[in-house]
Amino acid sequence: MMVIGVVTLVVGVRLLIRAGQTRELPELLFGAAFVTGSVDRARRALRGGLAGIPPRGALGPGPRRACRRHVVRVLPAAGLAPPAAILGSMSQPHHEFAEAEVLASYDVYVAQRDRVERGEAPWDSLVDFFTDDAVFVDPAWGRIEGIDEIRRFLNDSMAGLEGWTFPRQWTAVAEGNRLVSGWQNRLPGSRPDGTPWEAPGVSIMVYAGEGKFSSEEDILNMLHIAELVQQSGWKPGPGFTPPPADPRR
Repeated sequence: MMVIGVVTLVVGVRLLIRAGQTRELPELLFGAAFVTGSVDRARRALRGGLAGIPPRGALGPGPRRACRRHVVRVLPAAGLAPPAAILGSMSQPHHEFAEAEVLASYDVYVAQRDRVERGEAPWDSLVDFFTDDAVFVDPAWGRIEGIDEIRRFLNDSMAGLEGWTFPRQWTAVAEGNRLVSGWQNRLPGSRPDGTPWEAPGVSIMVYAGEGKFSSEEDILNMLHIAELVQQSGWKPGPGFTPPPADPRR
């Protein structure tokens, strides 16, 4: 299944580049890392698939789009070794914000989330980092639109989940306003060997300026989470609210 997933991603990258549509490449590239479980492995697979693409101009006459060279940088959380960039360079649209501003804003967001996990602030305090018309997409709760709905979602979805944490592992700026971050969904307690009950997740966020984000989409394997809950024996706390049976997608 992993091989099929990587082949599909490589074909998608090749078709996008041939068509001059490169804006969605960051999602495909980081999707490859998510599918293979390794940034290095995804990089090698994608580079192998891209090797057969003809050089610029070899496809004959046709429309041309102005593109700029963009380097994808993967930045680790403190104390973690930096994973290699998936690709050294790609054509991307013009940057809207400085990379340093995007990263600094996300650092503040994560710092506030850490305080929430320690019980020093409520979950809905995170709405301060979203625009009024922001969209939040959660794998269990679906698509949530607008600051008021996001506030309600944060409170409802995290009720009864005391002790769950979401430590960041790496962060990457793929475009001037797009950020991707890998983290762990970690349950309370640990396995008999001392390792945590956890499953990897990825967030794709769009930066809107002034320290706020206009969207966040969290991606993780919910089946893996269900297995961890069963294996660990975890039980929800008071106030737990299950996600909707038919969430909006």
